[in-house]
Amino acid sequence: RMEFLRDMKVFTQREIDSRFNVALERYIKTVTLEAETLVEMIRTMVIPAGEQQLALTAGAMGAAKSVGAAPKSLESRLSEISKVLGEVVGHADTLQALLSKADHVHDELKRARQLADDVRPAMSAAREAVDRLEHLSNDSAWSLPKYREMLFIK
Repeated sequence: RMEFLRDMKVFTQREIDSRFNVALERYIKTVTLEAETLVEMIRTMVIPAGEQQLALTAGAMGAAKSVGAAPKSLESRLSEISKVLGEVVGHADTLQALLSKADHVHDELKRARQLADDVRPAMSAAREAVDRLEHLSNDSAWSLPKYREMLFIK
């Protein structure tokens, strides 16, 4: 792919290899940092917010049952929050395991491929679950800015 740069004497093969290696290192560091940050945010902000919302909804369910009227919609909401929270926890665990596995790969090209093939899709899946939990959580429980709040910053 880069032969034309070498053939036209724009770069030597050594310069092409050097640029490739720098780009590879940058990719590995960027994706690793993004994934580590995502895991940390999930564990320190998202999961506690989900747990707070789950407790709040469970409390409402208990109050409704104490007066003899627990609507199915409230049961369904409680179940959905619990399910999505479980997914979020699972995604955080999966991401952490994938990062640990990638950390033991010392061939940079193989490590970059593993990050691209395994870690980035896992990050995307985690993000989707977090987004669903965000929609199930009230504003006071959710410490991160919600999308609608970012769109209309005052």
